[in-house]
Amino acid sequence: MNNPGIDPLVGRVIDRRYTVQGLVAHGGMATVYVALDNRLEREVALKVLHPHLAENHNFVRRFYREAKLAAGISNPHIVSMFDQGQDGDLCFLAMEYVPGQTLRGLLQSRPDPNRGIDDDMVMALAIPIVEALVAAHEAGLVHRDIKPENVLISRSGRVKVADFGLARAAGTSTATSTVLGTVAYAAPEVLHADTPDHRSDMYSLGIMLFELVTGHLPFVGDAPLRVAFQQVNEPIQPPSAAYAGSSATFDEIILWTAAKNPVERPDTARELLHRLRSLTPLDDRALTETLRRTAPLPLSAATPANGSLAEKGSTTALPQPVPRRPDRIKAAPVASTTPPSSALAQRRRRRRTWAIPVATVLVLGLGAGGYLWYTEYGPGSLRTLPAVANLALADANRQISTSSLQTRTVEQFSDTVPAGTVIGTVPGAGQVSKDAVVTLTVSKGPEFTLVPLVEGKTQADAEAALKKAGLGVSVPEPQYSEDVAEGLVIKQTFQENERVKSGTQVEIVVSKGREPITVPTDLAGKTRDEAKGQIEGADLTYAATEQFSDTVAAGVVISQEPTSGTLFRGDTVTVVVSKGPELVQVPRVIGKSEADAKQELADAGFEVAVTYSPFDAPVLDIVRTQSLEGGTMVRKGSTITLGVV
Repeated sequence: MNNPGIDPLVGRVIDRRYTVQGLVAHGGMATVYVALDNRLEREVALKVLHPHLAENHNFVRRFYREAKLAAGISNPHIVSMFDQGQDGDLCFLAMEYVPGQTLRGLLQSRPDPNRGIDDDMVMALAIPIVEALVAAHEAGLVHRDIKPENVLISRSGRVKVADFGLARAAGTSTATSTVLGTVAYAAPEVLHADTPDHRSDMYSLGIMLFELVTGHLPFVGDAPLRVAFQQVNEPIQPPSAAYAGSSATFDEIILWTAAKNPVERPDTARELLHRLRSLTPLDDRALTETLRRTAPLPLSAATPANGSLAEKGSTTALPQPVPRRPDRIKAAPVASTTPPSSALAQRRRRRRTWAIPVATVLVLGLGAGGYLWYTEYGPGSLRTLPAVANLALADANRQISTSSLQTRTVEQFSDTVPAGTVIGTVPGAGQVSKDAVVTLTVSKGPEFTLVPLVEGKTQADAEAALKKAGLGVSVPEPQYSEDVAEGLVIKQTFQENERVKSGTQVEIVVSKGREPITVPTDLAGKTRDEAKGQIEGADLTYAATEQFSDTVAAGVVISQEPTSGTLFRGDTVTVVVSKGPELVQVPRVIGKSEADAKQELADAGFEVAVTYSPFDAPVLDIVRTQSLEGGTMVRKGSTITLGVV
């Protein structure tokens, strides 16, 4: 990773979500950074369009098209697209961050830059790249820029294809007078401004395989136009013939994929994938382990970006069209018509007597030679290879043995062909050389894997664990949970270590946290039982206190707490229930002085009124009567009238 101090975006938060941590690489259209997705707490590769291009609506539209195209393809060997957006004048894509290096970096770090890499490593790289193209082509997309700069290798040996910035739907025209892409890997039809299709990706792949095997590009020049001229007019040579010491294992594959005429290339990427798998006994895991073990990777970040850091693979715009080389026609030699001399004729007549035995010997020799040619090189050298697809392996070998052909067997997982059954042969059914070794691809049945336990993990960690196990993931609407915190997985559709087919969809349910419950309102004025029913019916806990009330009847709710808002299940709502008015006992004060009687009644909570009889003023100062009889229970605060003499 480059020094973050030189880039003003480092440390900035983009779209209130992505904190830019460091610069990864500069490309032709954009700059790539490693950033932290603050929402999902994971590192992503942030691809930011160059400012001068962000002002061009066509580039912005193409930039966002990359996100839509890549997001529409789901394959473990294609860099995943997560998000796209705009923050002020910044247009960006957020995609999977792949710590490791590009294939270009791997080539540049090999001990001898003039030699290729070994066959197992080439196969470990080629098969996942072709699997990525299978997914893209079957989704109707053409990559159009296959080159080492756009192949990423993670530290664990996982190979991923990046940069769909030039991708288009198959069959659509470039509609431009220039060719965008890397000239060193561009197919002839692309350089002629013809509409590219999936076979154009096959050509680019063939050129890249040539470079992997030999350590050199097949066509080089001091200017892009010179390289383009060779791409159009010069046939590619077998790697083993072009560079001494190069492996011949991939000669046939490279000549097939890099044919000048698209019709002569593989019809589909899947056809090429089957052919590659027939050349190696290693399965996917063994190939990944081979690459991880034999290709030490630096701690720098790979570059999931359009454009290149290497001059060798830079993207170039080339004028159209590139001229074709005129056909060269050689004149045929003219046979002599001079008659033989008479002397020569006489000598022939003299030899006629011994010519017949010689002719007989010649005829026999020619017959023997013809028979030898017929059996070794002509029609007699051929054998009929029967169609054995969908047969059991033993039956297939039995049928092929009748043609005296040698066989070898490779195994491959299949979801559609039963285990032990032949998927196909290389070469295919029909006439083959008697010396051909027939490769039978035999089904191992579906590939199974063990389901990891993801309950209690974050959604991101759960998805990563399931994808690492080769499983698909589906996530329905999150659900409330009283026990599992928000953002963690509540449950999964398969148990831990349950054995299922690879690619099986595992549904995970993510928690929304505790469910908020609306507090019942307007409980005041309801009876105690009505209030309790409403509170407990909402999965809340009922609690009550009591108090006297002169205005609210006994057993009726006076107030509640809280009065509104939301609580969580099991939380408490407290109501205050009326006990009715407070009653107190009237003290007996007859015979007491006015002052003592008034004090006693006031202390008991009563109001006091006094009348005097028979005079308007007390004479004896003794209470003779009280309006409420002593011992009576009455409402506190009632008025008691005293008669004083």
